[in-house]
Amino acid sequence: MNMKALGEAELHVIAFRDHCGEVFKKAEASEAQELGDLNSRNNTTATLMSVVAAIAVACALFVGIRLANGIVERINNFKEGAIRIAGGDLSVPFDDNGGDELSAASDAFEKMRTNVKATISEIRTAADQVATGAKNISDASISLSQGATEQAASIEELSTSISEISAQTTSNAEA
Repeated sequence: MNMKALGEAELHVIAFRDHCGEVFKKAEASEAQELGDLNSRNNTTATLMSVVAAIAVACALFVGIRLANGIVERINNFKEGAIRIAGGDLSVPFDDNGGDELSAASDAFEKMRTNVKATISEIRTAADQVATGAKNISDASISLSQGATEQAASIEELSTSISEISAQTTSNAEA
């Protein structure tokens, strides 16, 4: 081999090394650009996920508060119904159509209200019957008392008449 060819080969190796250095620098620059883009997309994705999470939490709170308020309102209706029953007002029915445990409790309260109302109605009917019977007994007592008074007066008149007859008979016997 000759020296000239060896010098040319060395120049080609240096040129190849320089070319490879430039390719690596471009690759590093491209990689840095891609990493920057990826970081930017990651930041955007993280921000978007944070916003979505905040919206989800807000929606969950909204729904939770609405559910809690609905349950509290239904429980307050039970409380008001129990207060009405305690005060003697059996006219307002319990009506809860939620299809859950509170509805089952509402049905039980309604049955209780209906049964208590029916029992009170039966008691009133019995009390009216007792009052009617007591009036009949009172009227009969008054009538019996008047009859006894009339009989006593008749007996007294009869006793007076017998005394007069006895006195007349005694007077006739002596004469």
